[in-house]
Amino acid sequence: MRRGPNGSMSMATLAFLVLGGLIVLSLVLYVYLKFEVLARNLIYLRHMVHPSIVSKLRTPRHFFHSNIVARNTEAITNDRVKIYGWHLMPAGRESIDIVSPLSALDESHSDGIFDKSLLDAKRVVVFFHGIAGCRGGVWLCGSARVSLVRSLATHFGSHVVAFDYRGFGDCQGLPSEAGILEDALAAWTWVSMRVDPSKCKVALYGQSMGSAVAAKLAAELCERQQSSSSVRPSAVILDAPFTCLADAACHHPISRGVLGLLAALGGAPLRDAALRRLPDAWPTVAHVSTIARAKCPVLILANSADEVVPVQLSQKVYEAAAAATATATTGVHFSEITAPKVLTRHHVDTFTAYDWIAKVGKFLDDYA
Repeated sequence: MRRGPNGSMSMATLAFLVLGGLIVLSLVLYVYLKFEVLARNLIYLRHMVHPSIVSKLRTPRHFFHSNIVARNTEAITNDRVKIYGWHLMPAGRESIDIVSPLSALDESHSDGIFDKSLLDAKRVVVFFHGIAGCRGGVWLCGSARVSLVRSLATHFGSHVVAFDYRGFGDCQGLPSEAGILEDALAAWTWVSMRVDPSKCKVALYGQSMGSAVAAKLAAELCERQQSSSSVRPSAVILDAPFTCLADAACHHPISRGVLGLLAALGGAPLRDAALRRLPDAWPTVAHVSTIARAKCPVLILANSADEVVPVQLSQKVYEAAAAATATATTGVHFSEITAPKVLTRHHVDTFTAYDWIAKVGKFLDDYA
């Protein structure tokens, strides 16, 4: 540190320290004022997606080729946000019967054929994806997300509807817990308006963060059913669910690193303060309790080697659901799946296990 002739601090050094202090203070103030925006960007990682994937979202054949017949969908939420998604036909005979008239039509005029098929459907699965990317995946190297919805349509004779959330993919807006619930309700309404409830059962499937979305939507619909004639899901499948967002943040590789940095800078109090200030909560434990009390069947799936959501968190979700039912585990099921890693992470490749096909297939046959 430079000092003047009499040992005092030089003006240049003093100015440098004052400027540095102002910069740090400004940065702290910015983080404090913008904490919600910054936190939600870190929570949802919606910008973590390759641009080429987003540019192809309105062409479902780019993702499914001729394996699955799919169309684009769109819905408008109660707060006037437009969201986009896909409707996948069940693979097999039904798709073959649909393709013949489609081949003579421009795809933009095929909605009537798809809608008629939905009206005759016996099972629809509404899928909710996790953080990062969009319904088409995250990076160029292939998508576990796309493969999962393809598997739902392939193995179980199900129509599958998958919408993006606001701010994800080609959807406008900024994500938040309240806003994503509106998106989920809009997806549910889109399906409900196109199926015959007397012969069609609608199940929800949520993966990772999508499990929190599915649980929150199901709880909302179960509560509405108690006070009106609203229809609730026939069954709910939660794939790698976590207890709440704060617990999940302590284990996710990215947020865990940020929390570790905060702990290094300000100790546990700073880290805990950041967790308390999270703008969204996603209390799945509370929501599954509501679902179970309403006697809506729930299947909780966990991968024994999950690197993002430890199996213990999913086990706690199951225990909360089981404890909420008077008859213990009736209608509430837990399956821990162990299989060699096929994709980049165990967290996203549970559906590649044969045991997944068996457990999900039986659950859907029993309840949906």
